[in-house]
Amino acid sequence: MDRSRRVKQVSVSTDDTSKRRQVLRFLTFFLIVLLFLAVSMAVVSNQFNNAGRDLYYFTADAVAFTADLFGSNTVCSGNKVSYDGFTIEVVGECTGLTEIIIFIAAVVAFPASVRQKIFGVVIGVSVILAANILRMMTLLWIGASSRYWFDVFHFYTYQASMLLLVIGTWMLWLNYAVLRKKERDNLVSH
Repeated sequence: MDRSRRVKQVSVSTDDTSKRRQVLRFLTFFLIVLLFLAVSMAVVSNQFNNAGRDLYYFTADAVAFTADLFGSNTVCSGNKVSYDGFTIEVVGECTGLTEIIIFIAAVVAFPASVRQKIFGVVIGVSVILAANILRMMTLLWIGASSRYWFDVFHFYTYQASMLLLVIGTWMLWLNYAVLRKKERDNLVSH
């Protein structure tokens, strides 16, 4: 009995070490991909000065278009959107690009097939972009009603919400596209 306990302890210890290595491998690869994507974006922004500006304009246009679909009468000029006397200015942090880079790094770093990763990136980026447009649109409406509540939502509520969205979207992709596929494959092979 004493020997069987030692064998189980060694087995559990080996499994724990293996899991720790997998987590460490993922985190290391995630940070490398994140750094690569961030540096790439900085290089692109420096090489093509219009790239950043065009992204700001695109985001502002998308916010104005979406708000107008909901009956708002917005005015969009460059990277500024106005509604009911309140104006927001779209800057780098307003585009959702940071959240997208974090999400893509997490998907690319996770051990999954290329097909699963492409699926994750396409769906995840779409969700993040749509949520960001809705975030900006509601900020416009909130700001037109109350500067105080605009600041609360802009600096606190929506910052945390976007981070939770990135994590939640990644976890959904992980669960449905990757882990569930492994379960299905195991059922088919048995």
